[in-house]
Amino acid sequence: MLFSRPIAGIEWDGLLSVSPQYRWFLEAPLDSDQSGSHPSLVVRAEIQGEWNNDADMVHFIPFWRLDGADENRTHGDIRTASWTHIGEGWETVVGISKVFWGVTESQHLVDIVNQTDLVENPDAEEKLGQPMLNLTLFRSWGTLDLLLLGKFRERTFPGREGRLRPAIPVEERLSVVDRHALNADFAMRWSQHIGDWDLAMSHFSGTSREPNLVATETSSGDPVLQPIYPLINQSGLELQVTKAEWLWKLEAIHRHGGGQDHTASVFGFEYTRFGVFDSASDLGLIAEYNYDNRGEDSATGLGDDLFLAVRWRANDVADTQLLVGSMLGLDSDGDFFILEGSGRVGDNSRLSVDGRFFVHSAKDDAFFDLRKDSFLQIGIAFYF
Repeated sequence: MLFSRPIAGIEWDGLLSVSPQYRWFLEAPLDSDQSGSHPSLVVRAEIQGEWNNDADMVHFIPFWRLDGADENRTHGDIRTASWTHIGEGWETVVGISKVFWGVTESQHLVDIVNQTDLVENPDAEEKLGQPMLNLTLFRSWGTLDLLLLGKFRERTFPGREGRLRPAIPVEERLSVVDRHALNADFAMRWSQHIGDWDLAMSHFSGTSREPNLVATETSSGDPVLQPIYPLINQSGLELQVTKAEWLWKLEAIHRHGGGQDHTASVFGFEYTRFGVFDSASDLGLIAEYNYDNRGEDSATGLGDDLFLAVRWRANDVADTQLLVGSMLGLDSDGDFFILEGSGRVGDNSRLSVDGRFFVHSAKDDAFFDLRKDSFLQIGIAFYF
């Protein structure tokens, strides 16, 4: 804990983490412009202040990464810089914040508010901070979120020397961004808990967080991909049913705009066996099917794919956990494996291990350009 003290009537808490990381690529790159393995350093702070009997709160999370190989991966961001006020049956968040929607494990189709920070991890789960005004209403008929989203954030992409990029690099400076006349995006989400059922429906209208990548050339004649961000409308559905050790999950979207309307879904289950082998640990089995009616043209590469995984939690003082999974292309386009593990080391540090291993990719597969980019990453975060 960096500090915890009252100042000017506000109770402040602060935490600083410094995390050296090393990403080791198992094979030489396809492109001679690309570098080998990547050392990097992440610095992240979190400062929170509360007052008015905790009805008001300010939250500030700056983030910065220094990467030794890819200049695009050396970047900083304000993940959060917001003021939250809690009223009687309502709540507002003003400023830069993060909103997460979704229930499935293999991908989060409905999670569209924040832009993906793709240079951080290819799993697309790291997000950039988004300027917003979020009004939440708590009623007997459910919870309603109304969001006005300000400045658009473009997606980050690995640079020419970076790994886990398309064969032709993405040139962010050539981006084309379509915006509503008010230069803002709009989103809403209704959610309700009914017995064993958790249900949510959402709608987004604005600039797509997922760009179309169009082949072009720079002024010097170098081939590059140009990101084009079209206006879209996306409606989403989330469903989770809890039955004892079983979690049944569904995410589905329909998107209009961007040159190609499409429907996509993820559905499956997670079964958890508690206290396995007469211990305190839990073992979960996950199976999810990913569908996209664009098939091989899906931007995510997950058009007809089955995700299978095992999740283990030790439930110990170190909070040790491990996820091992595989994404299997049912149309024989490609397969890859993932590894995610972490646990505390001592009182003020946490060790993490992450990996993604591409074992097969057909030429028409979205992951074909990454076939030599299997990696294992080790990091340790020190907390102050």
